[in-house]
Amino acid sequence: MNQTFKARYTLDAEDIDALLHSYYRLTSLRRLFLMVVSVARIVLIAISLALFALCAYVGAWSAALIAGVPAVIFWLAPLAAKWIITRKMASQLRAIQGSVDFTADANGVILGSEHSTVQHAWAAIRQYAESVDHILFWLTDSTGFAVPKRGFQSPAEAQAFANFAKEKTAGQKL
Repeated sequence: MNQTFKARYTLDAEDIDALLHSYYRLTSLRRLFLMVVSVARIVLIAISLALFALCAYVGAWSAALIAGVPAVIFWLAPLAAKWIITRKMASQLRAIQGSVDFTADANGVILGSEHSTVQHAWAAIRQYAESVDHILFWLTDSTGFAVPKRGFQSPAEAQAFANFAKEKTAGQKL
């Protein structure tokens, strides 16, 4: 039986966020880097808060405020950067490709837009990942694409495709 799955979607910031989330956890080296950066941020926030508390305790409120600023920056800056980057990337992708017509069958996947069409055989997809709202495919450790489940006609069709894709990419790893 030849199954064909179709989806139509326009990428948004949450799709980019899902792809980036998967990207940063794709290889063991990236996972290690993510842990090191997270620990470093926590340590810097703790040091800044400790200095804030010490300065406040001795009554040096101006120094306490200055010591507290880095804690806020180390906490907020990555969140703000992620928010800005994902929205900018989604905006640029919408401008370049608009809506994406996705088709998958026994031979592979096709992503088409107004300006281009790309086809990948299942053998070219080296890793499959799935989140609650996305199906993610990785061709290399730095090239991948996300297919939002909302693009399918129904949640059941999205799940059927996820199962189909998982079967087609079984055993393929980066």
